[in-house]
Amino acid sequence: MLDTDLNFSFSKNLYAKEITNILLNSGKVENQLQTSRQESKKQFYLKPQQKSNSKRKTKPNLTIKKPFIDLPLTTYSKLPKWLQFNEHIQSGYRFGYNVKNTFKSLFQYHNETVNIWTHLLGSLIFVFLIFYTFKSEYLKDATFVSKLFVISSPISAIICLLSSTFYHLFEQSSLKFSVGFLKMDLTGILIMITFSTTPMVYFLMAYSNKIYYSYTIVLLSIGIFFIVSIWGGFSFINKMVKLRAFLFVVLSGYCLLLPLHARYLETSSYANYALYRLFLQYGSFGIGLIFYLTKFPECMTKSNKYDIFGSSHQIWHVWIIIASVITYYSMFFLCKCYTNFTNGIPNNADWTQNFFRFQDLINTFN
Repeated sequence: MLDTDLNFSFSKNLYAKEITNILLNSGKVENQLQTSRQESKKQFYLKPQQKSNSKRKTKPNLTIKKPFIDLPLTTYSKLPKWLQFNEHIQSGYRFGYNVKNTFKSLFQYHNETVNIWTHLLGSLIFVFLIFYTFKSEYLKDATFVSKLFVISSPISAIICLLSSTFYHLFEQSSLKFSVGFLKMDLTGILIMITFSTTPMVYFLMAYSNKIYYSYTIVLLSIGIFFIVSIWGGFSFINKMVKLRAFLFVVLSGYCLLLPLHARYLETSSYANYALYRLFLQYGSFGIGLIFYLTKFPECMTKSNKYDIFGSSHQIWHVWIIIASVITYYSMFFLCKCYTNFTNGIPNNADWTQNFFRFQDLINTFN
């Protein structure tokens, strides 16, 4: 009886131990399952985020760049006094750009864009005319010296137009730059007028050395006087701006005197032709000067309609190019008349009516 009780208690204890071991092992397994489930959940939620982050990093930039430079512009009221030339242009001003941004502003819309590009591209026209002078059939009998006098007109026009281009590009940088480049601009105007008139003196007065040298000395003296005045005496921008218009009036009046004198002296039979073309030349300058002085059309409106395009100064620039082309045409024509006169060929109306047609200009380079 005792043995059976002992065996029963032993088996009971053994059975209890096995149950506890099973329970303990099941708890460990359950803990392992829970940890594995948590890790799998973490991996499930973390991996897509990592992928999405990697996609965001490699996502291409779809921003569209603007076609033109976008530098800050200011208004008329915020400009210093030395930049306040036209109160009718109220917006679109550059101010205080460094050299790098100044060159960038070549490709920006502002109120100097047209002023810069009209004269920059206009200078290329006269580069073409220089080559045309030496290839033209009209001047095949002209001497090399005569051709040099003809090309002095487009060369001086290139100097004037490029000086104007740099002035309008850099005038906003600083007062020092504005004064320096304005003096360069005025000097370019003087060079253009002086050396566009010198060929006329040569072609009309070459048969009278005394008159020829007298006109040349006076013309060069006026030019040198104004250059000294610009670089030495004038230091205020407002005075130099007024001087610009005065230069055109004085030198244009002197140039007009030349063919009138030649016609009176009858030193050349083609003085009338020169006088007619001179009226065309200075008539073009005069039309542009009227726009420049009256500030038309922007003075007729209080809106910003002409702030960027169509202002008086831009119209003035276009008329300068037109007048400079007419000047070249006049010198070209006088060179032909001078060559004919030297060779005993009459300068009658038969060939002058068909002279220098546009088609002839194109055919020269074909």
